[in-house]
Amino acid sequence: MNDDLIFYKLHGLNFNKLLKTLNNKNIEIFNLKVLENNNFSLEIKKKNKLEFLHILKSFNILVVDYKPQSFFLKTNEYLIKRLAYAVCLIIVFIGVAISNFFVFKIEIYGLDRVERTEVEKVLGENNFRVGKLKTSYKLENIESLLKNKFEKISLASCSIVGNTLIVNVLEKKYEVNKEHEAILAPYDMIINKIDLRSGTSVARVGQTIKQGEEIVVPLIYDSNGKSFSVKASAKVFAYAEKTISNIYFENHTKEVRSGRFEVVNNTNKYKGKFIKYQLEVKERYLFKNFILPIKQRCYIYHETIDKNVFEPFNKAIEEKIIEENEKLLYNAFDGCESAENKTLVSFVEKVENYYVISTTISANIIF
Repeated sequence: MNDDLIFYKLHGLNFNKLLKTLNNKNIEIFNLKVLENNNFSLEIKKKNKLEFLHILKSFNILVVDYKPQSFFLKTNEYLIKRLAYAVCLIIVFIGVAISNFFVFKIEIYGLDRVERTEVEKVLGENNFRVGKLKTSYKLENIESLLKNKFEKISLASCSIVGNTLIVNVLEKKYEVNKEHEAILAPYDMIINKIDLRSGTSVARVGQTIKQGEEIVVPLIYDSNGKSFSVKASAKVFAYAEKTISNIYFENHTKEVRSGRFEVVNNTNKYKGKFIKYQLEVKERYLFKNFILPIKQRCYIYHETIDKNVFEPFNKAIEEKIIEENEKLLYNAFDGCESAENKTLVSFVEKVENYYVISTTISANIIF
């Protein structure tokens, strides 16, 4: 075939002159590459071989390597590359098509009074997870599951859009009579038991309730779903906790006395000389040498300023803070009907350049 190509690797100094001569002789060059150390490579058509070699000899250029290369083979290489590219595209398309049969994401909308993590946990426990075939999700089962597990959810609907399972929930809205109030959690707690007398329980046994959340609402429902306002009444048994945390910086600002002070006999006579001060009350003798000494109360206003100090955290500071926390927490559950098995636990944690001192009191309470 006259269109077959021959590959040459050449060495010489007259590279530019060679190219000019080949151009003048109308000898076509293909895939020209300049290499290191005065080497270069190119391809020419087989029909120009003899004339090309004669020109090389005239310019004192050596043939380092020589390889006949069929145009047909080069065309096949091109086709193989295109075929490989097409196969890769087909594999990608097949992968995308197969992925459309799976759910890779779950989105939940409409939550306000119910924790998202709780809903996700219930879905996971009942095998409604990501990475499963769309056909394995029985949407009506998800809807009934959420309504049965959560008292605060009145309606749930599900749909699958693309690779996403979308769960929409509607929480119960309580129109409460202002004369009646819901029973709220006075502390963070875990419900152990609810003896309901009147109203509707919106919490369940084993549920974690945060302080201020509703446990029993002052409503009841008839068989048609109509609500009636009543007084909420129940005895709640729970495990409760209350925590106080303090942060201590070793580098901190401390209020100290500047050394300036003012003494007055009556607080009404103090004219506000200092912006910040500490008040000290003392009694002094006006006349000590009299048979009947005369005492007088005086008020000393000490000026104070803020000063940056470094006080290393030590055992004494830790014990003092914990003691103060325990005093504040000791009567934490006095408003309950009973609080048994009280436990006080304190711990210290160093975080970067400060210390966190936390004290927690826990008890089994009834309220």
